[in-house]
Amino acid sequence: MKESNAIAPSCIQERQPKPDWWRVAVEAACQIWEREAVKRSFDSDNEELRTMRVLRVLRHVCRVVIDQVEEI
Repeated sequence: MKESNAIAPSCIQERQPKPDWWRVAVEAACQIWEREAVKRSFDSDNEELRTMRVLRVLRHVCRVVIDQVEEI
């Protein structure tokens, strides 16, 4: 168990608060995810189609988060 802690970032190991850019990025990701999830139906019987939709939304979320971090 302790071996896995060795690879964790120091802010997690030391329980330090996350930097502001992290909070902003996570909040932006959550807002985008909620907005996109409302627009798109993930309740497809076709698992492959559902997976592709989820991945498309996650890719969009990642792009926006990167943009948010770069602005900070």
